[in-house]
Amino acid sequence: MTGTVLRIGRAHSAAVEAFENSLDKPDRQIVRRPRGRFNLTLSDAPTFVAQVAEAHRFIAHYQVAIEKLRLHGADCELDFGIQSSDTFPVQTLRIPSATLGLLSEFGIVLAVTRYE
Repeated sequence: MTGTVLRIGRAHSAAVEAFENSLDKPDRQIVRRPRGRFNLTLSDAPTFVAQVAEAHRFIAHYQVAIEKLRLHGADCELDFGIQSSDTFPVQTLRIPSATLGLLSEFGIVLAVTRYE
């Protein structure tokens, strides 16, 4: 499964509902998990660069809503899923410092998951 997912953990149901109601795009569906966790797909773009750009735009646009989740004790993780390459044994994934700064500002953990 490739793509970029925002994972939220330990969120109170009222905070999740408020976050969900703040989303502009109804096509972004929150997938609820047990114990106050949920996943939100931010990008299915075909390239890693495009996924990073879409995730950056989302977090910048919804920074107030994300901060409210964090204030309610939620854990946040941004997970970039990538497909491994048999052709190239080494893969370099570059994440701009502006995106890293934004993640750091809101206490969002960065993850890169590699799928075979």
